[in-house]
Amino acid sequence: MSLYVLGWIGVGALLVYWVAVFIFIVMDNKEPEQSLAWLVLLFMLPFLGGLLYFLFGRDWRAPMNSKWRQGAEFIQPAMTPIYQRYRPLAEALVEKHENTVVPEVVSCIHEQNEAWPLPVKSFDLYPHGSLYFGAMLEDMRNAERFIHHLYFIWERDELTAEMTEIMLDKLKQGVEVRIIYDWLGSSGFKKSELKKLAAAGAGVYADFKRLNSVNYRNHRKITVIDAEIGYTGGFNVGQEYIDGGKDYPAWRDTGCRFTGPGVAELEKWFSQRWFANTGEQLMSDEYLPAAAPELLTGDPVLIQVVAQSNDDPWWSSRRAHQIAIGSARKTLRICSPYYVPSVSLYDSMVNAALAGVDVQFMMTGWPDHKSAWEAAKSYFEPLLHAGAHIYMYEKGFFHAKTMAVDSLACAIGTMNLDRRSLFLQNEMMTWVYSPEVALELERVFEEDKADCREITLEEVEAYTFGQRLVQRSSRLLADVL
Repeated sequence: MSLYVLGWIGVGALLVYWVAVFIFIVMDNKEPEQSLAWLVLLFMLPFLGGLLYFLFGRDWRAPMNSKWRQGAEFIQPAMTPIYQRYRPLAEALVEKHENTVVPEVVSCIHEQNEAWPLPVKSFDLYPHGSLYFGAMLEDMRNAERFIHHLYFIWERDELTAEMTEIMLDKLKQGVEVRIIYDWLGSSGFKKSELKKLAAAGAGVYADFKRLNSVNYRNHRKITVIDAEIGYTGGFNVGQEYIDGGKDYPAWRDTGCRFTGPGVAELEKWFSQRWFANTGEQLMSDEYLPAAAPELLTGDPVLIQVVAQSNDDPWWSSRRAHQIAIGSARKTLRICSPYYVPSVSLYDSMVNAALAGVDVQFMMTGWPDHKSAWEAAKSYFEPLLHAGAHIYMYEKGFFHAKTMAVDSLACAIGTMNLDRRSLFLQNEMMTWVYSPEVALELERVFEEDKADCREITLEEVEAYTFGQRLVQRSSRLLADVL
């Protein structure tokens, strides 16, 4: 066969490839800019681009609703009586805060996750790892029935060594221990302690291990102890989340501890992933908080957990953020280490600032992913023009994922304002309907400003052509990966 004929066969094969790629990408139904970015990459680098797309770009999500209710046959029936028991408190909350952000967020989360606000007996905010893990270790030492942990990253260092020794001791006392860690998120750390716990009788499972799930991570953070104590927030399990480790002079994060009926929300989402990995159902009375009728006649803090996963048809946590931002009337204090937002979320922030809301956003000034850090800068100029304020935390790495709205409600959790969190990962945010807690979170924000550099419009407008090229190229990469 002549080279001429081979050449035409090659051209024909390439044309078939391009047509197939175009159809494949379009049918994946991504946002337009993401689809265009992948099309360019796949046209320019057919083989390497195809591998990258298979690992990081392909929509491996199940058809809408096919898995999102995974475990619903036992989780929702167990939760319904709890929601019904405290429903009067939720209704009173909505009525009390009529025409504010509260009813909007409550309704949004209920419609997406079928979850109503639940009361808690106590609520503690922890803006530092030493406080968060100090309290957790003490609660673990006092555990009598079970300890459940679910974390994106589980390291192997002095903190995990102390936690391991406590859990080994508790296993000897007959306390049940279950641990779920994200397979890829924890892949860089030795598993000798986890294996030791498993050998002693703990249930230990790595989440999202299949090849077609490599781009979908479990980024949630949950600890439940004896059904009555719950922890969540931005902290992973590792010493660096207390002191910054070897890479950063300090680490700034936010977590929370609460007790009572609201802990059922954390156990619900732990149980959902436990069932997905083991087939074992945990939503029985022994794993759920005891009834607290005394809270019905008081004025307790109410919390509502919103969670999303890679197969959530609503992208629930992201949508709750958008609705809260759009419903703000006075103030917004938003924290995220990364900032590569969706178009809709970004527009919500710009719209709020243009409408006169005092929008203030804080992110890390110490990048751990340089491309994401550079990409964030490409979003600054319109926000600043709209009247928002942007702060970069420079004391150490800033990892908090929080939002306070109008000094009435606030959210604390795991969702970064970047594409991976907003579109790909299992995330969760705990909404707290309490002016006292919201004001405390705002106070922490004000204190953090002392360790920040404010980004000005003059600084952003002075970016050179080269700086803008790097920022916008990084933004394109962030859309793809």
